[in-house]
Amino acid sequence: SSHFTVRALCRQVLLKKTGDNHKITFLIIQLIKRGQQRKSMDYIRKMVQSLIAGYVITLLMLGLLTYLMRKFILDEKAVDNIIFGIYVAGSFTGAMLSAWMIKRRRVAVGIIYGAVYITVLLVIAAIMKKQAPDSSNNIVMSVVACVTAGAFGGFFSP
Repeated sequence: SSHFTVRALCRQVLLKKTGDNHKITFLIIQLIKRGQQRKSMDYIRKMVQSLIAGYVITLLMLGLLTYLMRKFILDEKAVDNIIFGIYVAGSFTGAMLSAWMIKRRRVAVGIIYGAVYITVLLVIAAIMKKQAPDSSNNIVMSVVACVTAGAFGGFFSP
């Protein structure tokens, strides 16, 4: 059958003669492949969950910034720097959460998180055509900062 389980494998191992070792080996290989596929999907699921958490954190901080902008007079340069800091903080905390959930290759997970995080933000900014960075230097600096913050988040994850 195409659906292999550990129980079915054990049953087949007990029922088969020793001459059928190639079938048993094939069944074991199939079980290992299924386990690796599940593990990959689990990594992706955990990464998506941490990305959602990172974006929620970012939205909350941007909401706080909006409140502060109404309460105090902030010039455009200060607001741009605060937004940049919010993106870096969101990348750091999300990567820390992602690396903590996945528990393997934490720095690499953090780098991947930071790259995906800033890519999605830049795509959303390009679609909305608002708040897109003015020059390619700002884009490069944002990408480098978020990927670096992701690497540090992965490094410092519990």
